[in-house]
Amino acid sequence: MFFKRFPGTFWLANTMEIFERMAWYGFYAVSSLYITGSVESGGLGLSSEKRGIIQGIIPFLLYLFPVVTGALADKFGYKRTFFTAYAIMTPAYYLMGQPDGFWGFFFTFLLVALGAATFKPVVVGTVSHVIADKDKSLGFGIFYMMVNIGGFAGPIVAGIVRNNLGWPWVFRMSSIWIAFNFIWLIFYKEPKTRSSSLARELEEAKERLKDEVEVVVEASSQLRSALSQIGAILVRLAPTFVAAGFLLGWVPTLIAMGGIVVVGLLIKILHWVVPGEVKLLLRKSGEDIVEVLGNGAFFVSTMGTIFLLMLAGGDWISWRNMGILIAVLIVGNVIVDIVLRKQDKQGEGLWQPARVGDWRFALYLLVLSGFWTEFNQLFITLPEYIRDYTDTSDILGGMQSLFNTLGMSGSWQGFLHNLTRDVGVNAHFNINPEFLINIDAGAIVLFQVAISAIFAKRKPFTTMIVGTILTGVGMAMNVYGGMGWIVVAAIFVFAIGEMMASPKSQEYVSLIAPKSKTAMYMGYYFVSVALGNLFGGILSGQMYGHFGPAERGGIDQPGTMWLIFGFIGIATALILFLYDRIVVQKHPADEATA
Repeated sequence: MFFKRFPGTFWLANTMEIFERMAWYGFYAVSSLYITGSVESGGLGLSSEKRGIIQGIIPFLLYLFPVVTGALADKFGYKRTFFTAYAIMTPAYYLMGQPDGFWGFFFTFLLVALGAATFKPVVVGTVSHVIADKDKSLGFGIFYMMVNIGGFAGPIVAGIVRNNLGWPWVFRMSSIWIAFNFIWLIFYKEPKTRSSSLARELEEAKERLKDEVEVVVEASSQLRSALSQIGAILVRLAPTFVAAGFLLGWVPTLIAMGGIVVVGLLIKILHWVVPGEVKLLLRKSGEDIVEVLGNGAFFVSTMGTIFLLMLAGGDWISWRNMGILIAVLIVGNVIVDIVLRKQDKQGEGLWQPARVGDWRFALYLLVLSGFWTEFNQLFITLPEYIRDYTDTSDILGGMQSLFNTLGMSGSWQGFLHNLTRDVGVNAHFNINPEFLINIDAGAIVLFQVAISAIFAKRKPFTTMIVGTILTGVGMAMNVYGGMGWIVVAAIFVFAIGEMMASPKSQEYVSLIAPKSKTAMYMGYYFVSVALGNLFGGILSGQMYGHFGPAERGGIDQPGTMWLIFGFIGIATALILFLYDRIVVQKHPADEATA
């Protein structure tokens, strides 16, 4: 039988994935409505700009945390890690409904992200360990279908609960969905191949880092080494801090400098106290990051730029000051690198010149982040737009006619009560936005297998390009999103494009990565998703704040916003085309990593 083809642990992992996704999307699909909803209606009453920074930073961090949580899971076991994830998320989802301001909500949402990031690597690891190599394609196909089943069911329940019981129950239901996973965890069995896989990975790490491990064991000056690295980062950031002092004031600048010193010391202390095996796995992950993306000095400039972007996106500094500080940051680090390269002996860590890993792959991730930037607008911008601008009476009229035709007119009022809510700047009887955007997940559940089969023999690159263009077209169609059926059509076109582009964008990695390192490169594909969440969140808040309702300080021209989002999708497709022709075909993988 089909179900017996996979072990029970596989189905348990898929069940837990469904409930975790129900919790996440049950909240996330309505998060924009809650964050920007009026206090009188039970929302937080924050601006679109503040919403965007929350929805940009937290998911961005969620996709970075698994680098650490995955190593901890390998050491302490999957079952314990599952338990830890649920112990974090169960209260965290409930607590998200308690704060009434920006920072309280931000930190409780961050706690949810920490729990989700603890869950992600172990559920994927479980599926990978318990299915045979010959069944991996089918197994992961089932797994990703379960992801979308959870993503489809969660918002439906959340919408009904929100209409009938109010906002607090949205968070309670997410907490309840996670709590159910404690039950399934009772029957969970640790994958038999995990221990042997861990032992093999540890041996590989020991062999690869043999010289470095010996140095660490014999060194008696670890504190001096830590202070040296903190000194290096302060040297690299000194010009930026000076500029920030003049632009923003010396008190916040000195506080930021002190914060960097404290964080650096805390990281070193944690490095000392974690078990040796975890330390070894983290060092191996660090070496992989250096090889694929770049070294620590490279990340000083990269993460510094991202941090300044976050500050500007949250309106904590002006965009003008952000541009100045980023320019000073980059120029300052380039000068430090020039000085370091002229020295006869290279230093360690941040005292080394900045170096990009595989520049082809890093460039691909950056370009692909344009797709994910556009993708996220479906969940964070479109719900707010539907609430404020879309009149769904045309959809409701069609549905009522269908009910009458089927002889179910008596059930219409009850169905209408669960489906609609009177909200928005231009308040009218409207279908809940979360029900409409859920068309995307429903289409994927119904049509992903068929779409994949149709394009199975097509080149991944061609399918990805066409799919990305379709997502851009779907976004641009919302220019006419004042009518409900237009929004439905736009979401469906977007979903078709997503089903084409998203799987193929991962498959394309195998074509541009060195053949012996495809699995390692696939592990860093998530960086493009993380960047897309960050860019998408900040852009969403800024765009809707500017082009959105005049009642909230906008210019009331949302159509321009949708044209820009559509342009991002089409431009990403064009850049990907140029990337394939100019970079991939003229610079082989081995050359890029040489």
